[in-house]
Amino acid sequence: PLNTVYTATGTLLILAVRIFTQHLEWTQTYALAILLFRCLVGLSVARLAYALKGGFPGALVAGFLALTDFGDHSEGGWFYDVFYGVWPMSLAMAIFFFGLADLLEFLDETSRSRGFRAMVLLGVALFSHQATLLAIGSVMPALVIVRMTSTRPNLREDLKKLVPVLVIAGLISLWWLLPMFGFTAWLDDHGQYYRSTEDTGFGFARGEGILRGGPWGSVLAAMGILYGVLSGQPRRRSVAVAALFAVIIASPGWFLWLDMARYMPSLGRIVFPRMMMIAKPIVFALAGAMIGDLVSRLRHSWRDGLSEP
Repeated sequence: PLNTVYTATGTLLILAVRIFTQHLEWTQTYALAILLFRCLVGLSVARLAYALKGGFPGALVAGFLALTDFGDHSEGGWFYDVFYGVWPMSLAMAIFFFGLADLLEFLDETSRSRGFRAMVLLGVALFSHQATLLAIGSVMPALVIVRMTSTRPNLREDLKKLVPVLVIAGLISLWWLLPMFGFTAWLDDHGQYYRSTEDTGFGFARGEGILRGGPWGSVLAAMGILYGVLSGQPRRRSVAVAALFAVIIASPGWFLWLDMARYMPSLGRIVFPRMMMIAKPIVFALAGAMIGDLVSRLRHSWRDGLSEP
């Protein structure tokens, strides 16, 4: 689509589905493959919410928010994914969040299987699409800074776990990532323009919130970010800071100046949708974790109340 060179993961998914659907038309194979991809999008957000200790209720809410989102760049909407061919990039982000969930658990646990899975998943995400580099560049610094400034920092141990995971993930992806740097089609001038801070303010005044997803989704998103930033858990605070970082980059108008100066004029055009692909799943996972905490706190009260006449 749009004469853009895409990476191998989307093609591999199509071919894997085609193995079991050879009796169908190719258009039907694509439809089933993209339906499977949509399930992976919801599951990745649910998995991240579970890793943020939101429990099963929180994971269920987070996955539901991700699948029903109708805001700007919903990263999975049928029209956006199919007509504009963005679904391979969205697939890469889903794989990235699966890997991020394992990485967060690996940093707090001694399970080597978590670290191994994080290596593989992040490596697959990197060669799934180059935009994953933006996700790593947004999330990993926030992760290190928050854990370094926590009440009981253990930076040396964190780096001892984090650096090998990222290095090996990078080595896994080099067979595809390095040659792809020779193609600049992913920086072309197509795509939606970034949103200015004024646009964001008008959206808030209309009740659309920061993600233009309607009052319920926007309120839960804002509360999820606030809850994550104020949380005492380094996992939640680190990803909440990363989401804020991505949203701030996507909003202000300094990219307009870059366009006017003709310095990488397409940079502003790609940043908004890419950063939303990073921020929105995290925000939905944080909202799910918040709901999961609320359910766990009220569960005992409900149980005691229902046991009495």
